[in-house]
Amino acid sequence: MADKEQNDSPKTTTQFIRIPLDNSQVEEWRRAAVENNDPDAQYALGWFYFSKYDDKEAAKLFRLSAEQGNSNAQLILGDMCLNGKGVQQDDKEAVRWYRLADTQSDFEAKFRLARLFLANRADPINYEEMERWESLASERECFDPLPDLDGVHTRYTDALYAFGDIYINGWGVPQNPKEGVKWFRRAVAGGHESAAFHLGFLYDHGCDVPQDDEEAAKWYRHAVSHGDASIEAEICLSRMYMSGRIDPQDDEEELVCLLVAADDDWNHSARLELAEKYRYGRGVPQDATEAAYWYECAAGNVIDGYENGEEQAQIALGEMHLNGEGVQQDDNEAFRWFYAAADQGDPDAQYYIGMMFSKGKGVQQDYEEAVRWYRLATDDEEWASADAQYALGDMYLNGEGVPQDNKEALNWYRLAAEQGNADAQFSLGSMYLNGKGVPQDYLLAHMWFNVSASSGNEGASDARNNVEKRMTPSRETLIYSRQSTILT
Repeated sequence: MADKEQNDSPKTTTQFIRIPLDNSQVEEWRRAAVENNDPDAQYALGWFYFSKYDDKEAAKLFRLSAEQGNSNAQLILGDMCLNGKGVQQDDKEAVRWYRLADTQSDFEAKFRLARLFLANRADPINYEEMERWESLASERECFDPLPDLDGVHTRYTDALYAFGDIYINGWGVPQNPKEGVKWFRRAVAGGHESAAFHLGFLYDHGCDVPQDDEEAAKWYRHAVSHGDASIEAEICLSRMYMSGRIDPQDDEEELVCLLVAADDDWNHSARLELAEKYRYGRGVPQDATEAAYWYECAAGNVIDGYENGEEQAQIALGEMHLNGEGVQQDDNEAFRWFYAAADQGDPDAQYYIGMMFSKGKGVQQDYEEAVRWYRLATDDEEWASADAQYALGDMYLNGEGVPQDNKEALNWYRLAAEQGNADAQFSLGSMYLNGKGVPQDYLLAHMWFNVSASSGNEGASDARNNVEKRMTPSRETLIYSRQSTILT
């Protein structure tokens, strides 16, 4: 009696299953499956019967398809053997079909085998296979349960997803991407685990449908929020974000995208962006220690070669070691990181090397070597370091590493001032105030002190006000008109 009730159960549950197929579609698959012995049509028709709980007929069709090498059919047939659905329960037979699918690089078959090994239900044929299964079994996915084919809802949504695959790929029917997308959408509505990700992938790459970044991102986000192939969806969203194809919805999504991208050993740009977020508190709590970690990940190393790292990360690490920001203060370590970037020709890093020679930080003080590095940092007019230009002005003004020369000092200060360096603007004001290298000119001194104050130099406002006290009223009236003329 119990057996009868168990056998009758599927018939009652199928009453609310409504696979929206018309008779012509079923007949088309049947004709291709029987007359043409088409493995894809056999697979499609197998899913139709499987969704209707006719397990024996489904198993026959899946076997016909599997024996012709259809890896999808081999996978589902393995599941049926594992669960005793339409066939006798048999772990060894399940493993045999999974192995056949595995030889065709079927992703799910690999994990099915690893899960069975983990449950002591499959024996490896050699040491290499055991090692591979152990490696796969250590991954998170292998702790998911083995496939359960009892649920009505699972059969229904799996069938919807399979029909989508059938139309997308033209398995046993004329290829029809629009029809395939329709089936995938139905599967998503039913809660299928992979359909949302598959839709995102189709729109992402323009596979059989028009390429659409917005639509791809929408389905990837659905997959992430519903746990449907969430890791793969996060990776794809991350790639779209890093390539500038989409904007993150919020700080949390941006952080996830960056963390996923940063997991790639060669994606230094993502690691650099993460470091900047933590260093300056952009969308995350400010954390100098975390910033230093990500900068180091982005900066490269001796083994891989510093030239493969981000120069900006190397400079930031130099600054953090120089100032003890998130790391222990260490001039030698700062010099090492600055040199890594300077050796690649970065003008900002070359300035820092010059500064360290000038002040004797991490190296023996050497003004001539400092001047050499400052000059390297200013060689390229387009990318010249304003800090290095300002530093050269100081060197000429004080006669350090070069002969003392006020006019040359004035020239370097002017170059740096024109790039917006507030200290150089202040120094120009001082030169005009005191008549060093130029005739004394209170008006120009006032102008440069004023510009320096606007650029953020804290002492420039007082200097400007002091100059005003020395100026005659008639000259004061010329200040703004003259400043405007000179600056333009």
